[in-house]
Amino acid sequence: MAIKFLDNIDLVNNQLTNVSLQQLSNDPSGFEGQIIYNTTSNVLKYYDGSDWIGLDGSGDISAVVAGNGLTGGGSSGSVDIAALAVAGGGISVAAAGLSVDSTVVRTTGAQTIAGLKTFSTVPVVGTMATANDSTSAASTAWVKNQGYLTSTPGGVVTSLSGSTGANITTAITGTAAVPIVGATLNATGTASASTYLRGDNSWATVPGGYTSFTLRADDNNTNAIVDGDIVDIAGGTGLSSVLATVGATSTLSISLDDTVVTPGTYSLASITVDAQGRLTGASSGSSGTMSSWTLAGDAGSDYTITNGETVTFTGGSGLSSTTVASDILRMDVDINDLTTTTAFDGSADYFAVSDAGASRKILGSNVSLSQLGAPTANLAIGANKLTGVSEPTAAQDAATKNYVDVSIAGSGALIYQGGYNAATNTPNLDATPVITINQGFTYTVTVAGTFYTEAVEIGDLLIAESDSPTALADWTTVQNNIDIASATTVGIASFPTAGGLSITGAGAVSMPATGSAGSVGSASQSLSVTTDAKGRVTSKSAQSISITSSQVSNFTASATTVVTDREYTTTIGDGTALSYTVNHDLGTRNVMVSLFDSSSYETVYATVVRTDTANVTVSMAAAPSTNDITVLVQKIG
Repeated sequence: MAIKFLDNIDLVNNQLTNVSLQQLSNDPSGFEGQIIYNTTSNVLKYYDGSDWIGLDGSGDISAVVAGNGLTGGGSSGSVDIAALAVAGGGISVAAAGLSVDSTVVRTTGAQTIAGLKTFSTVPVVGTMATANDSTSAASTAWVKNQGYLTSTPGGVVTSLSGSTGANITTAITGTAAVPIVGATLNATGTASASTYLRGDNSWATVPGGYTSFTLRADDNNTNAIVDGDIVDIAGGTGLSSVLATVGATSTLSISLDDTVVTPGTYSLASITVDAQGRLTGASSGSSGTMSSWTLAGDAGSDYTITNGETVTFTGGSGLSSTTVASDILRMDVDINDLTTTTAFDGSADYFAVSDAGASRKILGSNVSLSQLGAPTANLAIGANKLTGVSEPTAAQDAATKNYVDVSIAGSGALIYQGGYNAATNTPNLDATPVITINQGFTYTVTVAGTFYTEAVEIGDLLIAESDSPTALADWTTVQNNIDIASATTVGIASFPTAGGLSITGAGAVSMPATGSAGSVGSASQSLSVTTDAKGRVTSKSAQSISITSSQVSNFTASATTVVTDREYTTTIGDGTALSYTVNHDLGTRNVMVSLFDSSSYETVYATVVRTDTANVTVSMAAAPSTNDITVLVQKIG
């Protein structure tokens, strides 16, 4: 079976000699970069990721032959193909390739032609030019369709033709040698500096032109407004005009001027009107003949209110006043205006109530809880007591302390109080309890710990035997985790006397003595012991031994020598030498030699020869740097 390398192999630029590639009779599925030798076709191949490529030098091209316009070719080595040296037609041949003369007219593509060109025959326009195309050559057919002059080869015009529907009248006069061509428009109307030729072939006046218009007022005075005049629209009595321009739009606004009268409503009014019917003055009047009236309150002096005076109604303690209309004053109760009190005295303080629409007061002590609505949530009484409570008669009645004490007293009932954390004494049950504990109170240990001086476990019950217990004796502890004891479980165990154990009346287990107590032996003695069938020591004795200090020293040195004499390590490398002799002096060729890089600590491989029983020779193709390689030699056997 082949040796598998789980990492890449770096030969560090050295040769791989006497190597044979993998030999296969058929090409495998392959992976990119794989190299094989096909023994069927006897061809060296590599896989490029999709196909196997042969490396035998064979191919399907036997020669390269030059075609039209080319020269060169060959069947071996480097083959050159060049263009034939045929010049003309704007094409030239050079060593670098072909070039085209830009001055030669091409048959396709856009090109600017400069200079005078002589055509051996009449050029033919392949396509008809468009009517507005001033840069293209026109065909004869297109020119005839536009209207044209006909002449003899000598240049004499023989006829004049216009296109269909033309608004031009033409005529030819003169001689055949010197013809005179005349043309006139056949439009209707009269051409002048103030007219224009319309699309219907007629002369017309420019629309929108005018000479003047007349402006007339209510007094029948008139004025002619000619082109360029400005008409000023000025505001008259009680009127004003404003001209506003936004973009290309101008707006003239005529508004009625404000007077000195304040807008509003006047009762029993006195008004003044000008000649234009506008109000120039207004004020409210009065009615009746009242001259004064008296303002009196529940306390204080009376006041006389004369005509024209204003009476202000100010809200007092707990009241506020608001004017809601011209003739309505509303009085409201303002609780925020009342003085805040922090205590309520039922014998002196009152509640304000509405009784049949009438406002009344009731003394606080006369209001009972039963007269109020039933609570809709938990009712807190602020850590106070409910006193004067009757003994319960129904199942949902609240129970008094006396009822509970009488019910439990002498019944022997256990009263469960919850869990107990023995690690933190929560709640405080031992030492000096800070809570009231009565006889029958029961707790469950939730966290193991110590209760007074006794260890308790999770699940144990603690029951108070008296009111206000202060000692462990006042409690009964009921253990919950008692089980048959095991190597890992604390529990109940049995002790057979047949095994040599004895048990007292108090339950104490003891083992009978089998010999005298004491210690024997020392660093300079050997120990002799005798045991019974139970493994107990029945007798013991010691015998002194003598070991000199030199023996101890020699043993230590010998042990060290045994270890060090079986291994050797050193470093090699000087940047020049390719071979190094390592003197291990282990006295045998049966040695294992390992090498690693002194910097990276990676294992490296080199040629190792066990020269003799004291030396090995390490050789490599490239000289290592100073002390670059660490050599480990270990004696085997």
